[in-house]
Amino acid sequence: MADPRWDEIEAIVLANKDDLKAAETTDALREIAKQEGIDLDDNSDFGKFTHKLKVIGVRFFDMLKEEGESRQAKKDEAIQEVEEENRDAPELSLWTAAIEDAESKSGSYAVVDATGEALWAGTFRDDDYVRVQGDDASAEQSVAEKAVFLARKVQEAAKLDGLNLVVHTQYPDLDITAIKRRGLAGGSKVTVTVTVDPDDDKALFMAQDNVDRNWKTVDLTELIQTD
Repeated sequence: MADPRWDEIEAIVLANKDDLKAAETTDALREIAKQEGIDLDDNSDFGKFTHKLKVIGVRFFDMLKEEGESRQAKKDEAIQEVEEENRDAPELSLWTAAIEDAESKSGSYAVVDATGEALWAGTFRDDDYVRVQGDDASAEQSVAEKAVFLARKVQEAAKLDGLNLVVHTQYPDLDITAIKRRGLAGGSKVTVTVTVDPDDDKALFMAQDNVDRNWKTVDLTELIQTD
């Protein structure tokens, strides 16, 4: 039996055609839908709404994609601005590595300083927002982004206007753009340069040893290079 909700939502779309076509953002479209009784939390109901929008030439998901691209472009512009501001800012160098164990399906990581001392190391948590179990690339990406997080904490602890982070890694295929964007999260001003050296394994040794160290035990202000 046909679902009468399709016709109901099409009638809503047509009755609000002018406002819907004039909407400049997906949030504006959602607000109109909410006011007209569309359940935004119901995938079926909202899905019917976005589909029926096509009848009047409004393509919700194209707009959503454009909004995302615009946000990312603004973030990239901000990165360039901060890189200029940080030209004379202090520098911090961190080394990163990750290991995935095929048998145990667990993974370990390490962020170390120039001497090889672990600053943040341990086993990946199941709820890690970047790492996918068993995937080396995502594990390396995750630990690199952990290094950026640590640098942001260093900037905060040392009360610095800005900080230049150099991430040293053996892994050649990191998503550097994503890493740079993490440097500006939460209002931080950490610029990031990634250096790849396949022979520099000081972080790898620490990850292999499966050492456990919480970054909160580190005196962050001592990590800043002053020479």
